[in-house]
Amino acid sequence: DLSIIMAHCGYGWWEEALMVGSMKPNCFVDFSGWQGTFLTNPTHFYTVLRRALDTLGPRRVLFGTDGPYLNGACPVEHWVDAFRTPAPPDSHLRFSREEMAAVLGTNFQALVDGAAPQT
Repeated sequence: DLSIIMAHCGYGWWEEALMVGSMKPNCFVDFSGWQGTFLTNPTHFYTVLRRALDTLGPRRVLFGTDGPYLNGACPVEHWVDAFRTPAPPDSHLRFSREEMAAVLGTNFQALVDGAAPQT
């Protein structure tokens, strides 16, 4: 019954985090701390985000900031926009408005309210 949020989507171990999450429906990932990757390699960032959404389902992916630590490098407004209106340089990556709305808040609210994740 315990919900686990794997912070930073495992960052350097993101593939392992997604593997665990694919086996354990009580595991969620957040994308706090990925601002540097977003700024320096947006294709990689959006590829990992897409993989997380596809692997875990859009209901178990959460937004995060790791603020205020990274706010100087990537202001919160810019980081939110990376999710609100994703513009991956690689044209084959697509994100729906519903997915991004869920990631930006609906998912966390459901988790806090004790709603079961929908994969």
